Amino acid sequence: MRLIGPIFIFMLLATGSGCDQKPAQSDRLAEEPVLARVDKSLILQSQFDVMLERLAATVPQQNKAEISEKILQGIVRTRALADVSEQQLSDDEVKNLNARVKIYRDELLVESYIRRNIKAQPVSVEMVQQYYQSHLDEYKTSGKIHFEFLVTTARTLDDAALTRVMDAFSKAKNIDDWKSYAATLKQLQMPIEYNAVSMLPGSINQLLHAALGKLDDAQVSDLVFGDFVYVIKLLKREPDRVKPLHEVSAEIRRKLAPQQLKNMLSEHIDKALQGKSVEYMK
Repeated sequence: MRLIGPIFIFMLLATGSGCDQKPAQSDRLAEEPVLARVDKSLILQSQFDVMLERLAATVPQQNKAEISEKILQGIVRTRALADVSEQQLSDDEVKNLNARVKIYRDELLVESYIRRNIKAQPVSVEMVQQYYQSHLDEYKTSGKIHFEFLVTTARTLDDAALTRVMDAFSKAKNIDDWKSYAATLKQLQMPIEYNAVSMLPGSINQLLHAALGKLDDAQVSDLVFGDFVYVIKLLKREPDRVKPLHEVSAEIRRKLAPQQLKNMLSEHIDKALQGKSVEYMK
């Protein structure tokens, strides 16, 4: 099954059944070495070579001679099944299959043209700078929020313990050094701990983020009840900033490189169309 997978699409292109071929092309194919025959359908050397090339990455060099027979058997088996499948198709399905084959053939020819005729142009410094200046919003990043909080260390508190905690948290509003205050409370066997945090807004849990959203710098929140009880002091909000160009230039180049190729390809297509007679049927 591993051999048949990558062969299938190729066989749709190579078999020629149901596809119109120019006589000159058929003559050239007829001159190739024939490796096998499935009814009247020929397995050609070029078709085998394509399969061997496709599988080169998965077939160790020393095993290529040994695997050649299996590849040919895989092509034969695929051709046999493809012939049976084609006999089962309706006229509309055959038409759809042929259309897909022709589109795929065009795509392969375009890929070949690109490899032969189009060399990727490097993205210039000016292009990177212009894109950066035109898309500054893409590179905005939120500033960190610096805050500290006192929190209970137990999920459940009896009424007496909760009253003591609420009293301690209320007094915290008039105290500047919360870290020392928390150490004092711990010595008094209070189930309270202190934390100082600097985080981006998106990394802060929803409960604390909502409470911080109501505060200005140096303000203290009311009691915040969740799984635990909190009191929070907002220390500072860093302003949003735009990432500097040197941090994002590589990312911008990756974005612009495909567009460069697309623009160059468009120019070649326009030139190709100049020598063609095109008529759109309504």
